[in-house]
Amino acid sequence: MKDKSPFYHSTIKRLVTIFGSVFNEVDYFDDFGNRQRVPLFYSPREKFLVDRAELADMYRINSNQPWPRMGFEMVGMNYAPERQVNPIHRFRQGASGKWQYNRVPYDFSFQLYVATKQFEPSLRIIEQILPIFSPAFNVTVNELDGWDTATDITIVFDSISYDIDYQGDLSTERTIVWTLGFTLKAFLYCRDNLQTQIKETITKLSTSEMDRQFDQMTALVVPREARKDEPHTIVETVETRL
Repeated sequence: MKDKSPFYHSTIKRLVTIFGSVFNEVDYFDDFGNRQRVPLFYSPREKFLVDRAELADMYRINSNQPWPRMGFEMVGMNYAPERQVNPIHRFRQGASGKWQYNRVPYDFSFQLYVATKQFEPSLRIIEQILPIFSPAFNVTVNELDGWDTATDITIVFDSISYDIDYQGDLSTERTIVWTLGFTLKAFLYCRDNLQTQIKETITKLSTSEMDRQFDQMTALVVPREARKDEPHTIVETVETRL
């Protein structure tokens, strides 16, 4: 069930999905000229190695295991003060009456893992990914449901390394794992607030402070429950009171 809380916007979950979508259609050609899709999982690096150790015998008899494959995970997040603007500034959503204080900038750290059993397939995958980032790649997204907040999310490439893991001695099968580091520059959003609407005003007018007689002007929204963008009229009345 969707969370209706004004405090929760599913922002971090959406950012994880955005990062994964950048790499979910990576293909490579194997040694026989067949085009293969590289499966992508949300998984820590250790998961590749655990699977490799637990299923070592299965790989020798079953060629349908998903290798090469990729995994990614969010590994950290930090406040980004250099991108902070006036925190008490408000932005509004059209005539709905909803408003928020300014969003807060955060840098989210991600790692992408490319795991293969042979070195050449890993190069075919890596050389597709790296040219996309020079060193950044922008993705335009709507970060808040129901708000006009289209934003360019910047994904910055930070680092790359690889290592070869042997399960046992050097004569056993190996796993080649590339680790790519990225920073996703995004924002977290404050709670939704609903601007209160004035439905009635009463103004008292008199000739002097000592005069006990005054005119009372009343302005009333009809119908009273009408919103700003809905049909309504303002009825004004003036009466004299003592």
